[in-house]
Amino acid sequence: MAAKGVAYIDSENKKLVHIEDYASHLQGKPSVFAGETGKYLCEQELSITVSADDWIDEFYFNGSDERHRLSDPAGCCTLKRCTLKYDPLAEEGAVLAIAGNDNQPGTSASFGLRVESSAGWKIELSMENAEALGAKVFGIKGPESHDIEVGPMGRPSNMSPPEGWTSNDFDDREWSLPTKSTNGNHF
Repeated sequence: MAAKGVAYIDSENKKLVHIEDYASHLQGKPSVFAGETGKYLCEQELSITVSADDWIDEFYFNGSDERHRLSDPAGCCTLKRCTLKYDPLAEEGAVLAIAGNDNQPGTSASFGLRVESSAGWKIELSMENAEALGAKVFGIKGPESHDIEVGPMGRPSNMSPPEGWTSNDFDDREWSLPTKSTNGNHF
């Protein structure tokens, strides 16, 4: 039995490593990858911390709306935390899809993401690892005035990402790599 596209995080080199045929790497162990710096390929808990200037609108994992699991989901500019179960062999290609909005005009905005696994790997999204992690962004111009504050989940429909963007198989090739934070609001 082989799964295509299975991946793990090489925490030493901070890169996502794709394994085309994990069975050849398991060496008879049903849930452990036996590589030099490989991490467990078994069910794990993901501790996720996310922050946005100003609001988190959507938070999907593996196509499922998980926003209700966030601590302080309606809080402005706060660290939000949650724990999710993840099995890389059963949930091949699982995507974390997050939308946020900034309610002020100008160029000051930020987004931070940290994921720690019970299997021992940890990532923190940065400009240096965004491409290797497959991180993409879709941005549109926000309000022209400080008088417009939409809050969480209040983004006007004409400013929403394309339909289907939260699904694991969404084609984001036209989206961009993240750029640097412009207000210093990160971990």
